[in-house]
Amino acid sequence: MIAIKEFQHFTFLLGSESKDIFKYFGVTELHGLSLNECVCKEDTNTSAYIAGLCNQFPTSEEYFIFINARRLNGNYKDITLINHEAMHLAFWKYDYDINHEENIITFAEQTTHEIINYLKLFNYVY
Repeated sequence: MIAIKEFQHFTFLLGSESKDIFKYFGVTELHGLSLNECVCKEDTNTSAYIAGLCNQFPTSEEYFIFINARRLNGNYKDITLINHEAMHLAFWKYDYDINHEENIITFAEQTTHEIINYLKLFNYVY
């Protein structure tokens, strides 16, 4: 199952397990990740093949952030996971230009807030 939310700069994908991202795109490989390897690793609340992923759609230049809901525990680690993926998005948005350091950090922070507020609808985060 994947919940989908369109944000201004990216699509947010919330899966119930790692393999959902492969199902969503209908692929067995995605940005260096393998469905075959994925099914061999059990998803738990502390470990998963994919906890989160930020990259471009395989068929377009649009960006997505995927979060594996099984890794969400309603604590600060959820926020750091989401912020980690938001930082990837921010770096891409600003072409890794360190001269935009404050913009990169602020964009990632705002993106994290947007995702956290969305996840509150599912009671995944505090």
